[in-house]
Amino acid sequence: MALGIHRIGVYICVMKIMKHLLIIMVWLLSGCRFFRPVEPIVIDGVTFNADFDKTPKASLIEKGIVDEASGIADSFQFPGNIWIHEDGNTTNQIYLFSHSGTLQGKVQLPMPNYDWEDMVIAPGPIDSKKYVYLADIGDNFSNRESYHIYRFLEPTIKEGQWSEFDDIAFEYPNKENLDAEAFLVDPTSKDIYIFTKNLSKTKVYKLPYPQAYGQNVTTAEYVKDLPFFILTSAGFSADGQEIVLKNYAVIYYWHVKKEASLMTTLSRAPDKYQPYEAEAQGEAFSFGIDSKSYFTLSERRNEDKTIALKQYFRTVK
Repeated sequence: MALGIHRIGVYICVMKIMKHLLIIMVWLLSGCRFFRPVEPIVIDGVTFNADFDKTPKASLIEKGIVDEASGIADSFQFPGNIWIHEDGNTTNQIYLFSHSGTLQGKVQLPMPNYDWEDMVIAPGPIDSKKYVYLADIGDNFSNRESYHIYRFLEPTIKEGQWSEFDDIAFEYPNKENLDAEAFLVDPTSKDIYIFTKNLSKTKVYKLPYPQAYGQNVTTAEYVKDLPFFILTSAGFSADGQEIVLKNYAVIYYWHVKKEASLMTTLSRAPDKYQPYEAEAQGEAFSFGIDSKSYFTLSERRNEDKTIALKQYFRTVK
């Protein structure tokens, strides 16, 4: 038993070291076309998005609660608050924080946190309801047999236990092992798209709606490669008109043209780059539910041990 615990500890330590080395590599590669920070205002003909403030509202998250924030989703049930979950091998809880960084509650979930990486709130089986989609899709050591998207109604409680959920289990074609941290749910079709975290082109896979869940393991459909690297999060605006893909250095932005599909939109060059203030390990992104702002959050704390929820407000309606 002691040996097993020791091995788990070593495994977690190595995972964290690898992730930190990856972040360093990202910043060293930030001169590449698809890997640059948002400055200068124009990059290869793509403009900086002046529709949002460059300087965010930064709210310190209470210390001693969330140590490795990995995913965020602005709450529809509790406007003015945001859900946060931690990275793998930590608690299987989601935390509700106010936009000013104050803890409002925490909800215990029944599914294990093997490697939770991202979270969105989107439409689901009941059209009038909002669902949390929690992506257990990380695979740092390429050794997983299957991956999971957990879907459940957004909790109506701020504190307690939430028991009902759908386990959308899937594998990649040919049982390939792939690490991923970003995904989206198409608000129109309810299809799920997973974006792998590659040093080369990102591979996109699809789980068409209605997704099988329970004891079934679905084989995800390969869609195409996209010329973006090491994606850590993605976001759809609540009105379905805006999409972003994020890595450690850049937030890419697309406006969805009339009747265009998600993949048609992402197959063209980004329209703009979103304002983004550098973070120690910026992995998380979420649009606000009113589409008037968006949020980012770092997984790793700053040198002074603080971590801030950053909210960028729209200046042009």
